[in-house]
Amino acid sequence: MKEPQTHSGSTHLAGVTNADIDRSPGRVCANPRTHDIGSWAFNILGYAQRHAGPLLPALTAAIFARFNFHRAFGITPGQYQNFAAAANRLYRDNPFHNATHAADVLQCAYFIIARCGMRRYLDDQDILAVLICAITHDLDHPGVNNLHLQASNDPLYQAYPRSTLECHHAQLTLALLRDANHGLLSGLSESAQQQLREKIAHIILATDVQNSDQLKRNFAQTLEAAGTDPKNWRAKERNLLLLQVLMHASDISNSGRPAPVNKYWARCIHQEVRHQEAIEEQKGITIPHPSHECGLTLGQNQFHFISHSVLPLYEHLATLLPKTAIIVSNLKKNRDAWVVEDPGAGL
Repeated sequence: MKEPQTHSGSTHLAGVTNADIDRSPGRVCANPRTHDIGSWAFNILGYAQRHAGPLLPALTAAIFARFNFHRAFGITPGQYQNFAAAANRLYRDNPFHNATHAADVLQCAYFIIARCGMRRYLDDQDILAVLICAITHDLDHPGVNNLHLQASNDPLYQAYPRSTLECHHAQLTLALLRDANHGLLSGLSESAQQQLREKIAHIILATDVQNSDQLKRNFAQTLEAAGTDPKNWRAKERNLLLLQVLMHASDISNSGRPAPVNKYWARCIHQEVRHQEAIEEQKGITIPHPSHECGLTLGQNQFHFISHSVLPLYEHLATLLPKTAIIVSNLKKNRDAWVVEDPGAGL
């Protein structure tokens, strides 16, 4: 297995202008709610600009302080800040899969847990697990997808033929959790640590977009059978499914952010995909890209991704957690806005 390099983990805002993060009715960055990590109006880009140091450790400290992890697990502020700093250093400066994306996902997971009612369905270990996953779920992402790694017979693909990147991210996460330099889980018994690590690995593996449709189907079927009563979600398999849905929904939540932030992230994704395509052209690699990436305009890409991947998942989630309707509403507005900007997007 290829040893990961330590990267700067710098906040990636290259090419973003004040207009990108400040162009909306009422001026997004001037809205006090954009500074509230518990609000869906929270603006990760504005937050990044206000922090001179690494963004991910700063946001981790702000969010973890809102949970009683010290009493439950003996985790101190120094431990979770050191853990997040170590994770931050393993992120590469990709246009999209970078430490700022991880911070954005972390805030979304916190919002759904704390403000949308998911906390009723989770215990402290569940919350700790999914927040750790949000921090680490794309560690050492090379800026290309699994199909590219397979076609180029990359060493990572040789090590992990299925869900290549997700296995890599999970293994790096488990290595960080065993690192005595921060001792994040040192207050837990060995059996509790093992249980938590297994849960974390399964959650990160569920971020593979190739498994997204199956995850949505499983969630819809379980939701129909279990309903919204928290006690019906306590069985191990249902509990894990809920955590996987929460993680995946948070991972793709940028499509439901306020329009200026959604557009920023959409351009970042588009830039990363085009960079991968350039590498493939240079190397003579032919890859059957997923339909939402192959030769589509930015508007078409976003319209199809929101319509077929993100919105259906959040509509199911809103059945369980009605307060996530604000994200569903934003998704629909953003989907329609992409059609206005690119009239061919909806074709």
